[in-house]
Amino acid sequence: MKLISYFAFLSFSIYYSFAGTIKGRVMDHHNEPLPGVTIKIKGTNKGGISDADGRYSIEVNEGAYVLEASFIGFETRRESVSVPGTGVVTVDFRMNEAVSELEEVIVKGKSVTQLKREEPIKVEAIDVSKTMAQSTSIPELINQVTGVKVRQASGVGSNVDININGLQGNAIRFFKDGIPTDYLGGAFRLGLVPTSIIDNVEIYKGVLPIELGADALGGAVNITTKEKDQNYLDASYEIGSFNTHTVNLNANHILPNSNVHVGVSSYFIHSDNDYEFDLDINEGGITETYRVRRFHDATTARYGAFNLGLHDAPWADVLDVTFTYFDQDDEVQNGIQINPSQALGEVVRASTSTVFDVRYRKEVLPGWDVDVFAAISQRDTKEQDLAEFFYDWRFGRTDNRTSNGETELRDQRLDIDTKVARFITQYTLNDHFKLKFSSTYNGYDQVGSDPFQQANLSTDVQPITIPSTYTKVVSGFGIRTSFLDDKLKGESFVKHYYLDAEAPSTFGTSLTQKISRENFGWGQSIKYEIDGDSYARVSFEDATRIPEADEYFGDFLFVLPNGELEPEQSKNLNFGFKTNLDELDDISVEINAFYRKTTDFIRLFPIDLLRSVNRNSDAQLTNGIETNFKWNVLRATTIRAAITYQDMRRTETSGTDVILENSRTPNIPYFFTNLSVRSRFDDPLSFPISLSVYGNYLFTEKYLLLPTPEALEPTLFSELLPAVSNNFIPTQQQVNVGLTCAFKALPVSANVEVINLTNAVLFDNFRIQKPGRNYRFKLTYRL
Repeated sequence: MKLISYFAFLSFSIYYSFAGTIKGRVMDHHNEPLPGVTIKIKGTNKGGISDADGRYSIEVNEGAYVLEASFIGFETRRESVSVPGTGVVTVDFRMNEAVSELEEVIVKGKSVTQLKREEPIKVEAIDVSKTMAQSTSIPELINQVTGVKVRQASGVGSNVDININGLQGNAIRFFKDGIPTDYLGGAFRLGLVPTSIIDNVEIYKGVLPIELGADALGGAVNITTKEKDQNYLDASYEIGSFNTHTVNLNANHILPNSNVHVGVSSYFIHSDNDYEFDLDINEGGITETYRVRRFHDATTARYGAFNLGLHDAPWADVLDVTFTYFDQDDEVQNGIQINPSQALGEVVRASTSTVFDVRYRKEVLPGWDVDVFAAISQRDTKEQDLAEFFYDWRFGRTDNRTSNGETELRDQRLDIDTKVARFITQYTLNDHFKLKFSSTYNGYDQVGSDPFQQANLSTDVQPITIPSTYTKVVSGFGIRTSFLDDKLKGESFVKHYYLDAEAPSTFGTSLTQKISRENFGWGQSIKYEIDGDSYARVSFEDATRIPEADEYFGDFLFVLPNGELEPEQSKNLNFGFKTNLDELDDISVEINAFYRKTTDFIRLFPIDLLRSVNRNSDAQLTNGIETNFKWNVLRATTIRAAITYQDMRRTETSGTDVILENSRTPNIPYFFTNLSVRSRFDDPLSFPISLSVYGNYLFTEKYLLLPTPEALEPTLFSELLPAVSNNFIPTQQQVNVGLTCAFKALPVSANVEVINLTNAVLFDNFRIQKPGRNYRFKLTYRL
């Protein structure tokens, strides 16, 4: 707390003047909003970009200014304005199309996603609205980002694991509009949510801003949705291989002559996921390779969110109330690995979530913003294994009977009540300093039942029937700085992490065990703009991750509880440099290096053949470098290339793990590249359409599957030693291609996409084979 007090005293002791605000809207001569217009204060580097509704906002000090609005194909407009010290001045622009034709026009306006990428804190921003008409899934879009590797267990709807600069799993947090997605159940899992209901995806690497209010170690993924102050209608239907169907409706309507908006966001997804793959099966001591099919891996998910609210009202910039419903039914074909001698044929999982949330945003005074969010949700889950027979991969159900299910006889039900609250406030002192404070509360209560669960021998009570509670609060205070006419920007922050939990006790005479943890963290990010085409950036965070509830409590089946777990700690350092290589910004190169030292690393340790437990173990050191190259060719074709190398090593090992000192962390790719090409053709052969053709090539170097001593590791691109020839995931090369046709006379587009064009053999976590060549077709309607 002394550090927070120091920051506050330092900031308030600096002389400052109150900021004013210039707001407005940019329209064309048809009175339609113009997005992407650059509004600049003449003679300075300050300015803004109009959004999808043509709106912009610029914070300035008291004084007289000349505003300049410019946009390719339109005449530049200028307006003079005088701003009082604490006032808000509205300046609207009406742009006229340029009459004369110019040989060359250079406009260096920046999109919202580009501005995000240039923040002091390292973030990759994907403008999903540009690819909404494609069949490409969110995991596939993220997989094209440098330094990021997406792992998906099998087909549609399966679990998605993201590796960001060497860290993955629970070290990465997921958000929707800046709110941790835990309260939504599985509704916004990356393997499910379609692109049509998303505006942008933000990927934070190593350092998280305090606004996100979470305890991630290695980064975060924030999904942002569209603002409610505009009318829109997006509808799509997609059909794909393996009986895959996706239906989406996303709409918002502003009631006439009012500030009231009403909207719906929804999707329906089903897939059989019944693709074929090769499997080595041992029968009678002889191993042969068979072509088998997944026959019990279907998923069905339904999601609907209905909202009603106000925007741009005198007492609220945004007030939005939303009711959300989500349910999903999953068939379970296998566990964490493929068992060649047994396929699961009856195990099922299901979940249902209902959520009520409210969000309020308001600029209380010029330069002072408040953002409040609160949600309550109820989630019911089911997991059943009531099978009476075993199954195998070749013939399905066998004659072998079982009285204990396929894995463990169970009919487990959990009732989880979740509460989330977040408060953010920002205050602009002057052109140089902005103060930020955020606090996010997450809490849930859980109780369950399972008639087949063994009771505690001492208490004769089933642990699953004892209520569990888990409360976590993450707070942060930060200062954003800007000097040298916005060339030098920085962000300093401190964070506080608090946990209070009570879990059922599996052993002993006590029914419950209490858990309490408290930690601090801090970080600093600095970005320097060398010139209009180049900048350098450095950031550091001493981060903390509080263990999740399932790590403390176990799963009441195979994972035992461990209330002694300590939070993971990670020191994250990032260096970056980006430059444009030509005047038109058509060629750019970005290079980033990163360092991570993670201590008290939580790993899952086996107890016996069935049970395991989470424990703090050794440390992990990660060093890496990533490069991103972009080239716009003739303004119609874009080529992007990304290369990532990350060296993850286990250190400070003990006991029997000493033999693994300085060995590479297994089951995580360490060298991978991505090459994507996109070309656009307007009015081909004089038809009133636009065509977009794209392709994506992904290369992943082979990597070890299980822990292996350093001496046995193969070097990059080298051959494997005989001792580890069966302990690796092979080199993989994947090619995806697609074509989108947009009709200019109709708000309709059609897309066809081929995934894994070459039908390559691809693997993911623990060598589970992924689908071969498959196809998708999508129709999209947008207003």
